[in-house]
Amino acid sequence: MEIISWIIGLLLSWYVWLPAVIILGYLTWRNYQRIDAVRAIESTLLVLEIPKTNDKPETAAEQLFASLHGILRDKEELKQTGGIQEHLSFEMASVSGQIRFYVWVPTALRSFVEGQIYAQYPTVQIHEADEDYVAHERNHTVTYTSEITLTDSEFLPIKSFQSFEVDPLAGITGTLAKLETTGEELWVQVLVRPIPDEWHKATSAWIKRLKNGPGPFSFLSDGKGFDAKWMLGLLEAFWKPPEQGVGGTAAQKELSERDKTRVAEAEKKATKLGYQVKIRLAYLGESQTNAKLQMQAIVGTYKQYNSTNLNGFKMTAPSFRKEDLEKYRARLFADKGYILNIEELASVFHLPHTNVETPNIVWASTKTAEPPAKLPIITGNDAIDENISAFGLTNFRGINHQFGMLRGDRSRHMYIIGQTGAGKSGTLALLALSDIYHGQGYAIIDPHGDFAIDNMKFIPGSRIKDVVYFNPADTAFPLGFNPLEVTDPSMKSNISSEVIGVLKRMFGESWGPRLEYILRYTILALLDRPETTMLDITRMLTDKKFRKDTLSYCKDTVVLQFWNVEFASWNDK
Repeated sequence: MEIISWIIGLLLSWYVWLPAVIILGYLTWRNYQRIDAVRAIESTLLVLEIPKTNDKPETAAEQLFASLHGILRDKEELKQTGGIQEHLSFEMASVSGQIRFYVWVPTALRSFVEGQIYAQYPTVQIHEADEDYVAHERNHTVTYTSEITLTDSEFLPIKSFQSFEVDPLAGITGTLAKLETTGEELWVQVLVRPIPDEWHKATSAWIKRLKNGPGPFSFLSDGKGFDAKWMLGLLEAFWKPPEQGVGGTAAQKELSERDKTRVAEAEKKATKLGYQVKIRLAYLGESQTNAKLQMQAIVGTYKQYNSTNLNGFKMTAPSFRKEDLEKYRARLFADKGYILNIEELASVFHLPHTNVETPNIVWASTKTAEPPAKLPIITGNDAIDENISAFGLTNFRGINHQFGMLRGDRSRHMYIIGQTGAGKSGTLALLALSDIYHGQGYAIIDPHGDFAIDNMKFIPGSRIKDVVYFNPADTAFPLGFNPLEVTDPSMKSNISSEVIGVLKRMFGESWGPRLEYILRYTILALLDRPETTMLDITRMLTDKKFRKDTLSYCKDTVVLQFWNVEFASWNDK
């Protein structure tokens, strides 16, 4: 009783409570500063889509959190700049009946975080969310939030994935998939902030107190969230029990088997990197009864991490106040939360793999591949870019490079097919624009005319005089085309076949093999004579003088053999 009276008297003394009030006021001010700083951070919400064939185990997530620990900033730097230690948010959300995985990051750290995720999950697809799911306006009448905290000292570990035969994530995603209607939503937010290895010393101090027995002020630093080491030091400066034991060292009590296990597991936990963690849950729906049931279910899945002798999770701060949802939306992490090491953190959050068969998870529907090393990419160097016809952007791992084909390769390697709306005309338009702006020429043959007209809208004034527009349907300006005008003798056989093919399609009902046979030799003969036209086909068959004159130009012995021998032997019938 004397000690208690002395403590009360000490606390009532001005030289104790005045510094305490000043320190508490300072801590409150710093807390508001941190909140304002967090709200001011420019951030990005990334969507993670993993293939259903993902075989990366939980150890990949452990390595991920180990590498992400690199965002830890030096304490002295933070003091000098007045900054705060950035945190990340790993999230799971069931919205509109679909389960998605997210990572919220400060924009300045986006590239680093994406790189570390790709390093551990090479097949994951990461893209920025079109809209933050927490910011979307909703009309739910019920909002129910809570937090997950530890049941015991933060220096004691929870059960990790090493203790599970089945992936613990399956239980969490299974609950997210069991919402009764698509109008209900359930969100899980895991906020993480790296901390220096000084927490290992705090673990050692906690173990020492466990071995020596609790002191009168040990509640001020018990590892359960309330941490007032400054007050503990202040009180111990005024009153501290005398050391007992031989040589002035404190006598250690004999530990029970339970405490021995706790000490061993705490020491094991302290061998790995640590994070300050806060887990928030949010339910949105129309019924308070259903809200409590769903919250109870999701909290129950986190109790699979509980251990009787060590640590576990429990729900705290349940609330139906819509104002409490703002903490989730703002991703606020102003307090210290509680400590989990990277193994524990990987147990709580990792990407699903083949063992997770929960329905409604949004898996990656396609697989992306790295662009070929020799892909023609627009570099900004005109000497190189003028030979490239650009038509696309790479999107491998969020890296965008404009690419295309070498102009000389288009006629040999490009063949465009696809359904209506697939982008055939758009691709052709990009190829044409590339030619326009690099001073090249091109031709468009469009049976309908719409594509050609649309393409002319993009022609700059500097090249408008280079345009020649042929419109066969315009009778005011008829155009002529002579398919029998040959500039390259090697193309005669091709021209003959193409002209016969056109005539065959036009007169298919009266077509026959004999007609095709005669036409072929007629056209081959006319192709050797200059300035012939399609009208000369009938003259070749009916006008002997014209036929004789035409054959004088022909050098093909096979064609001459047909006309001079075979055709000459036929009668007029």
